[in-house]
Amino acid sequence: MVKARIMGDSEGVYANELRAMLRPFVFRRYIDFSVIQSLRNMKG
Repeated sequence: MVKARIMGDSEGVYANELRAMLRPFVFRRYIDFSVIQSLRNMKG
């Protein structure tokens, strides 16, 4: 898992484009139990 944030002008055109592009990858619409189990396996 990676934490990240936009540095610089957070309300600029490029920042909004980047947010729109990354949002589907960062926030899943639905979570299922296999995802939770995978996270448990990764964390050990």
